[in-house]
Amino acid sequence: LFLVKNIFTVALVLAALLTSLVYPFQPVTLTVINALTVGLPSLVLALEPNRDRIRGRFLWGALERALPGGLAIFGALTVAQLLHLRALFTAAAVILSAVGICVLAKVSLPMTRLRKWMVLAMALLLTAALFVLGPVLSVWLLEPGALWACLLGGLAVCLFWCLTAVLALWKKQS
Repeated sequence: LFLVKNIFTVALVLAALLTSLVYPFQPVTLTVINALTVGLPSLVLALEPNRDRIRGRFLWGALERALPGGLAIFGALTVAQLLHLRALFTAAAVILSAVGICVLAKVSLPMTRLRKWMVLAMALLLTAALFVLGPVLSVWLLEPGALWACLLGGLAVCLFWCLTAVLALWKKQS
């Protein structure tokens, strides 16, 4: 969960330094989204009993799970900026939220009852936070440009699952 955030942040910062792209997040927005897609779920998952030993290539396995999410967020945000989307902060929040919940669901596999409720609760809390705290987070889900933001969020989710499938096939072939 933490690696996804690091991957897209490094990519966005490098893109902002090397091009005219802007970093589309405000600290308060990242705080709320990361608390509900990374912080609280990590606490719940860490408290679950686990007696399995780490086997194989741990770092590659962690990167394999994080890379699709980070690249999907970066790709969708780059598209939003290249389209000169008016609702850039809204698009950034929707994209990060949508992919964040997908990554959480993937990391939570195999799903137990606790994990299902956790993913559902985080998705509902995140949706409520984006609507209720919208003005504080610079997110306006009811403005006309928000439709494009939501479409880009859906594109990012599709990109995430496609990248995950490609990595799985690549891993199977090697």
